[in-house]
Amino acid sequence: MDKEISIGFIWIPEHVRRQGRATTLLEYIKKFGNDLGVYSINLDDCTDMFCKKTNLYIRSGFSYVSEGHPEMILITQNSRQI
Repeated sequence: MDKEISIGFIWIPEHVRRQGRATTLLEYIKKFGNDLGVYSINLDDCTDMFCKKTNLYIRSGFSYVSEGHPEMILITQNSRQI
């Protein structure tokens, strides 16, 4: 079975949004996953930016598993080494 990380929820308080904190958190999770040998990172996009090109998750390298559905995946560098 592949190693994976599942992100359940990311919430940033409104008064500190748009300062790169969620992006920094996702980058940390990606690095942490790579260091642990994780093959994929999964999440559900339940945001008001669902399917928009400026979506934080899309900009961070995630892609939708199926069109019109919120499930997203990021394939890590570890999976490319198999």
